[in-house]
Amino acid sequence: MNISQIFENISQLLYIRGDKSYRVQSYQRVADIIGQLTHSIEAENEISYLSEMLETGQLRTIKGIGDSAISVITDLLQKGTSNLYEELKLEVGTEVLELLKVRGIGIKMATQLYRHAKIHSLSDLRLALSSNRLKEIKGLGTRKIQSIETSLNYLEIVKNLRPLGIIRPIADRIVSKLKGQPGVEKIEITGEVRRGEEMVSQLELLLIGSPDNVARVLKDHLKDQVINATNISGTINQFPVVIHFTNLTSMAWDWIVTTGPEDHVQQLSIPGSDLSTEREIYLLSGLPYIAPELRRTTEFANPIEDKLPHLVELTDIRSDLHMHTNWSDGLNTIQEMVNQAKSLGYSHISITDHSKSSVVANGLDPNRLRKQIEEVRIVNNRTDGITVLAGSEVDILKNGDLDYDDELLAELDIVIASIHSNFELSESQMTQRIIRAIENPFTMMIGHPTGRLLGSRPGYAFDLPAILDVAADCEVALEINASINRLDLEPDSVILAKQKGVQLSVNTDAHSLPDLQQMKWGITVARRGWLEPSDIINTLTLDQFFDWKNGRQQSLE
Repeated sequence: MNISQIFENISQLLYIRGDKSYRVQSYQRVADIIGQLTHSIEAENEISYLSEMLETGQLRTIKGIGDSAISVITDLLQKGTSNLYEELKLEVGTEVLELLKVRGIGIKMATQLYRHAKIHSLSDLRLALSSNRLKEIKGLGTRKIQSIETSLNYLEIVKNLRPLGIIRPIADRIVSKLKGQPGVEKIEITGEVRRGEEMVSQLELLLIGSPDNVARVLKDHLKDQVINATNISGTINQFPVVIHFTNLTSMAWDWIVTTGPEDHVQQLSIPGSDLSTEREIYLLSGLPYIAPELRRTTEFANPIEDKLPHLVELTDIRSDLHMHTNWSDGLNTIQEMVNQAKSLGYSHISITDHSKSSVVANGLDPNRLRKQIEEVRIVNNRTDGITVLAGSEVDILKNGDLDYDDELLAELDIVIASIHSNFELSESQMTQRIIRAIENPFTMMIGHPTGRLLGSRPGYAFDLPAILDVAADCEVALEINASINRLDLEPDSVILAKQKGVQLSVNTDAHSLPDLQQMKWGITVARRGWLEPSDIINTLTLDQFFDWKNGRQQSLE
């Protein structure tokens, strides 16, 4: 149960129902407060954490959490729901909140659709699109309707999928819980999760052991259990889980088969005798060992036919060049982010808060940025063992200009140019917008290049090959954003970028201390994109990084 999300739902449902704005805002404020309080808490520990804060009276001391909010929190913690939430679900319905996942539909438009067009759900929206009823809605022109339809198409495709960064930790917890249990000899993660797919349809494990013992150990975690001789199926948080059973002699082959995908497995020779490792099975097929992330054939790469790369490892990464602090929309101070990055073994990092046009993210105007640069220099001078660079994630404006003037950009160690608005431009307009930003001599990297949000927003349309050609000419890197909600670029685009000679940069885009741990998800994408350490600027030493930076600037002069 996500308490912060429930308060946000209540706020949005109150708005749609037509309640007073102060009441709507008060519940949204509580949602934000609880979200910040629990940001670094594991989901399974959220209830106990908030319960303790409630019992000790700490929640009551927080500005913005009044008596009505305390009452709702108490009900949620004790009963799993509240009278107000149940009232709103009955009166308004929660399906209408799904409309807010559609690009181009904010709370005001969702309310208009709900009240005046009787569109209460995504299925209602699909019917309205099919019958051309959206043209009758004030404020919806042809381009906006096209954007809504594109977004809805995406949501329908990913409806039953979940991001890897959400499901893999669940898999790790199950493995940890089962290891060492009586009747469990060996357990491995398999399937889409093992391959590192960005969005997965189910969680699969391969296990040597007793189905009955496994079912007993997981009885409080795995719901709707169905047990048979070869597997146990069920759900965790309403997400499908399948536990396959095997034996020691078949383990290696079964691991390959369950890892998949099927078209890859079909290209291998089925072992005539029992082989104990995957490597032996690949050798039998006349192949080197193929890492799980590469077990897919794409338009650009075939692991069966092509020379395999020496894939990048998490341990190759020396820097994280994209992160935010409480100067903009992050939760922690510069010093706190630096200390955490140092504990992760990085040699250098870059502080890259938002620029002035990102008003919703508390972006820095020129005066604040100059003050932050001074603060970064101070923190760098007083912190041994790591170098702190002053940077900025600078908005790419609608016409392709950057959000700061050249004089200010010249003061920064690193400039990441990113799009945060005007997603509905045509493909040609968006392509020219990004190209113009790349051609700015101060741009060193394009952040989260497609703008996608996994499970909620598709990337905007642009001509990727054309952009990669310009990026290669201008020696501008493209980011693999490691945030579990982005993983942007996606692997096929990464392969194409590498083939065109474009450097990549894997960064967490961290907004808090725990977010700095997300580098591993970006490395998974990099591996699926056939990247080697030399393809990624984060593997450079600090001196090598400045050689790269200075070299590209000289080549552009």
